Amino acid sequence: MCRFNIQKFLLPLDNSLFTRIRPLIYGPREMVKPHLHLCIARGEDVHYLKRFGLDHVWGKIYFISLHIWLVNRRFHANRNRIRKIVIWDMLWEYIRYLMFNIEVREGNFGKTLKKVQEQVYGLSLALDQSLDTCQLEAEQLAAMKYALWVFLYNMDKQMEYSNALMNVTMYVMDMNNFIALLPKEEFKQGAFIWPH
Repeated sequence: MCRFNIQKFLLPLDNSLFTRIRPLIYGPREMVKPHLHLCIARGEDVHYLKRFGLDHVWGKIYFISLHIWLVNRRFHANRNRIRKIVIWDMLWEYIRYLMFNIEVREGNFGKTLKKVQEQVYGLSLALDQSLDTCQLEAEQLAAMKYALWVFLYNMDKQMEYSNALMNVTMYVMDMNNFIALLPKEEFKQGAFIWPH
């Protein structure tokens, strides 16, 4: 059940000829850019990063990745296999850029990127399992909370029962419901904003 009025967060659709032929001209990367930009914009929002105790560069990377996972789930539901692959590829490009800017040492770059990818894919798989294998919402929340604690907070004992963990768990559940209920065309064009 989504607690948001979906219509309030939709943007006008672009039904121009250019929009219809854009995939033929530019390919799937261009079609995924609006989704990537939405994920990065929300993932870098200082208000949310502080609220969830993620106000550090790695927290930002994982928070952006959470939004990519949300979008990817909808791509999967819509059978957009190419877009699923492309958005992850674009995320890794962006993470490489962030790692370069925080001056990850050249000798550690590949190892650090691999560790981040393992964390992000592990989190994504655990979140998918929490939603796909648990039947009751309470079970889903408990499994999701555990997955977020393990992968987002690295099993930090101080975070295990924190407000930040509960807040991010409820946030992810709300955003998952929001994305799932978006009208197909608005989602396809990335013509929406995240609820706040």
